[in-house]
Amino acid sequence: MKFIYILLFIVCNYTAKADNFRILNNEQEALLCRLALIDSAQEEILMAYFGWSADAVGLELFNRLIKAAERGAKVQLVLDAYASGDIDNGLLTYLAERGVHVKIYNEQKFLGVRSHLQRMHDKFMVVDGESIIVGGRNMREYYFGMKEKAFSCFLDREALVHSPSAAAAAMAYFDVYWNQLSIVTYRKKVALTTNQIQHFDSLRVDATIKITNHLELVKDSLGTILEAQKVDSVRFMHDTYKDDVYKSLSHTLNYIELIDQARDVIYIENPYFAPTKKWLAAFDRAIKRGVKIRVMTNSCKTNDESLMHGLYLNMRKKVLDLGLELWEYQGPKLLHAKCMIIDNKLSIIGSYNINKMSQTHTSEVNVVVKHIGIAQEHKSYMDQNLKDAIQILTGEEVEEVPEDRKKHVKGILKKQRGVCRLIKPLFR
Repeated sequence: MKFIYILLFIVCNYTAKADNFRILNNEQEALLCRLALIDSAQEEILMAYFGWSADAVGLELFNRLIKAAERGAKVQLVLDAYASGDIDNGLLTYLAERGVHVKIYNEQKFLGVRSHLQRMHDKFMVVDGESIIVGGRNMREYYFGMKEKAFSCFLDREALVHSPSAAAAAMAYFDVYWNQLSIVTYRKKVALTTNQIQHFDSLRVDATIKITNHLELVKDSLGTILEAQKVDSVRFMHDTYKDDVYKSLSHTLNYIELIDQARDVIYIENPYFAPTKKWLAAFDRAIKRGVKIRVMTNSCKTNDESLMHGLYLNMRKKVLDLGLELWEYQGPKLLHAKCMIIDNKLSIIGSYNINKMSQTHTSEVNVVVKHIGIAQEHKSYMDQNLKDAIQILTGEEVEEVPEDRKKHVKGILKKQRGVCRLIKPLFR
């Protein structure tokens, strides 16, 4: 009988420690999952995000983080200075006084070129040293389906991971930001008036009402939202830093190493696709091995980064000549997912854009899992998105552009013919 108890203990303990993985494809479920994970925290919440707005999503997350701090959890956030501009010092002070501690990555200097280029583009959170969420979504309303107008919301994807080893890697990476990098700093606190405090209190209430209404359709899944598929292991990929400031090429080289292992097929979704020489060489090696590569990226009308899309248009023929199967998403959203499937076994979800910025200047994270069932599910999402794309065969295809996007497209084409040709050598 004692042997049976010991065996049961081992089995239960192993099950608790096993890695689990869930794709967060639906925007509302992704938000509900994130809120549920924060609400479950007892010890520690670590978050690092490129973009965070003081809208309903950002404020409700702050609201839940404050409540977690009130329960005794340690709460630390790192936000990028460039993409979190509306989180002012007053709000940061309000948060700090309630146990939510926020540092800012790389405050921009007017004449500091590197302070504009070097950004923390990561998007991940770690809870209680066990669970992480990694992907492409920033903490803003239009990443979670809260805008009704066409071409105003992003099509994105994340992963929920329960894995002590992956969480440990993410925590160590976060520690580099919080304790080691000199460019990650607190902003100066300000003295808050009673009116300001009441204003922030009111914003929290309003945000809760708006988010509750938005999640009405998925509220019944709350009980199972943190459940995930058991897998052998999950790898957390991230950048490394040298000289206290500069990122190395380690993440890119590790990513390309996965490409070099492909033997059959690679499926890619990447919104700002402008592959560098290293990436083009990796694709070329794969194609010469007989690997089929399918890429879906944005079209002119769905790309929100006109400069990057101009660069892509100038190298589109080279990509086609290399032998890649190229598709351009037509809407009604803006493609923002940064995902890959290799040989129908390996799934990669994260923040990495296949371009010079992610390779050299912006910090990135990915999670990697080898699981046929998850890869099949992942591909089904990609195939569904492909129904809203057109294949690019010659680069001369003409896309239909709605009237309200014509000015946007015209601006991209102007940059393609002008500044993008001049700066192209810098992005190889």
